[in-house]
Amino acid sequence: MFACYYSRMQSQTLLEKHTAIFNYREQAITFRYWTHTDSLSRIDTVIFLGTGQMGKIPKWVAASAPPGVSVVEGLPHWKADPSGRDLKKFSEAYTLSAFKTVLADHDLNAANIIAISQAVPGVLWMAVILSAKIRNISLVEPLGLTKHVFGTTDAARLHALKKRAFRSMMQLRQSPFYNPRNLYAFLLLLRARFLEAERGASDRKYAEGLSHDLLAECRQIIKQQADRHAHFFVFAGGKDVIFPHSEIRSALNAADLKQIEIITLPETSHTSFTARHDQAALRQIVAATRSS
Repeated sequence: MFACYYSRMQSQTLLEKHTAIFNYREQAITFRYWTHTDSLSRIDTVIFLGTGQMGKIPKWVAASAPPGVSVVEGLPHWKADPSGRDLKKFSEAYTLSAFKTVLADHDLNAANIIAISQAVPGVLWMAVILSAKIRNISLVEPLGLTKHVFGTTDAARLHALKKRAFRSMMQLRQSPFYNPRNLYAFLLLLRARFLEAERGASDRKYAEGLSHDLLAECRQIIKQQADRHAHFFVFAGGKDVIFPHSEIRSALNAADLKQIEIITLPETSHTSFTARHDQAALRQIVAATRSS
């Protein structure tokens, strides 16, 4: 276990790294999460990061967030079957394991959940199963709410995603010249592709992820939350070209999911929330998710 101390506004806070094991199909898979606490707070919110968000990124996100958060690194999708056929089961099992680990490690009965981008499917599948352990939910720049815009075949979905990802990389705030951490995040995404057991496995898994429509899970979670008066938020980036806020809003309105509050972050592109210019948005997301 590694810990580092630093001062913020004359209050001592603690960033701490935790390592745990996720068991899946006879594999003992190591994963990590970071916590950010101070003398006045305990963990009440768990943030799940998207694909490739590992290494230093969970620490950076934890440091940028207010005290009382736990940040779980992104899904190690290269440990799932290369075919991509078990991606749903794998991501659901990983998210369940990580969430239960955080609850047990910090003696919590329940917590708020924030899911960023590709972490959204696993979190929603978990939330249906563990509804009693979950308070408020926030989905940030979510995968899984706009399946219809990506096409009806794997090839079409991949083509649309790659086209949007390229446009995203061309945005000023995604440039390594704007923020060196963008280069680190990009290199981790490349590393995640190379860790796959078979060539093409990463593309198959991306296509599989884009094939899921999670609006039904959203509806079920709303019903489960009703008696507890919990909140359900979706945060969309005003400049996100991968999952644009207009498409997300249109999909939720068409599904008549009026209980979900949609909040647009005007200056936010598709981000890992590691840069200083995204810290205000991250704090806004955490504050809203904690609202009672």
